[in-house]
Amino acid sequence: MNKFVTNSIDMVSDQYHHLVNKFLTTNDNGEKKILLRRLANLVTVMEFLYTSQHLSAKADNFI
Repeated sequence: MNKFVTNSIDMVSDQYHHLVNKFLTTNDNGEKKILLRRLANLVTVMEFLYTSQHLSAKADNFI
């Protein structure tokens, strides 16, 4: 599972950086509002993936 989670983290991180760049280059306030919501959602996804990876590593130690 760790490899899958790591790949997911990389994928979400790439998407996050793409959205940050898009946010910084757009002048449309409506689009910026949507991008901020998407960025906040991605931060939540990254927290979940990091937690899953951390818990998975701890579970492997007990098995």
